[in-house]
Amino acid sequence: MRMPAGRRPGKIWGRVVHESSIVVDAGDQKAVRRAVVETSLPRRSSVILAIALPAVLALSGLLLLVNGMLGALMLGATAMLAVAALWLVMLIRRTADRIAERAVPLGARIELRVDVEGIAGRSPLLAFQAPWSSFEGVAHARGALVLRAAPGAPTLFIPGRAIDREMLALIESRIAPSGASR
Repeated sequence: MRMPAGRRPGKIWGRVVHESSIVVDAGDQKAVRRAVVETSLPRRSSVILAIALPAVLALSGLLLLVNGMLGALMLGATAMLAVAALWLVMLIRRTADRIAERAVPLGARIELRVDVEGIAGRSPLLAFQAPWSSFEGVAHARGALVLRAAPGAPTLFIPGRAIDREMLALIESRIAPSGASR
């Protein structure tokens, strides 16, 4: 059986089960950036904000026509809320850009190793080794894999290209959906 380039099987039980390595490209950075944004700003919150803000602005406009002072006050408060919400979204996106650029720099080699005890990785800026018990769940976010952390542990964002189906199945089998590791 021929293995894809950069991937090699290992020994089972306490040894390396699966390894992979990639050189980061712009698509990997974009995938990690999207995953950070989606984790930080859930889609439901974005939709609620996109529906509620125009509705409140319309109500404020009606109140301005009916009762000038109350409508003006409500319109001003709504406008300040809209500016604050937009500023927060821009801040989250800028932070996600920084995280992606620092965590997965262009041209850097990322190496991942999955074994029975946990997952380990190495890049020029970061090396980590985490047991399965430090994760509560696995999520897929637009081309990246998000390993949600247990309280007190960091969440891992891994470019999806670094993980093939076999490695993904192994990761998902070790992290139980309920949060308990097997």
